[in-house]
Amino acid sequence: MRLSQLDETIINELIKMENNSDTSEFIVPYNYNKHLREINYSSNRYLGIYEKDQLLGFFILGIEQEGKRIEFRRIVIKQKGCGYGQKAIKELENYCIAFWNTKSIWLDVFDYNKRGIHVYEKTGYKKIDKKLLDGKRLIIMEKYLIKEN
Repeated sequence: MRLSQLDETIINELIKMENNSDTSEFIVPYNYNKHLREINYSSNRYLGIYEKDQLLGFFILGIEQEGKRIEFRRIVIKQKGCGYGQKAIKELENYCIAFWNTKSIWLDVFDYNKRGIHVYEKTGYKKIDKKLLDGKRLIIMEKYLIKEN
């Protein structure tokens, strides 16, 4: 498995993945223009998740503090239940350490996304807070990758 930066030429495929019925209820899907703005914003990274040359899914990251802290905004995997998500998260952590020497990664997840919460906990993310988004409860989770001095 490898991660590779994406550009706007892939947006329609990302939208298709997001609008899959087993994905769209757990995220706030973006339209084309929103993806276009986000993918070209300098503090964001869109990373494709590849096995050989097949696109399995993607991440959207927000780069904070010059990469020392990363907001893990989204993971979308085409085929659920095969372990790709867990493997991709480990690959993401290695990528963040290699490229930015990242200290921590944080994310939010809807409290009804039991599969997502299970995967995040299994890969070492800890619940640290809660908040509301449009009346839906979000759980804030974080993982420290490199200890602060």
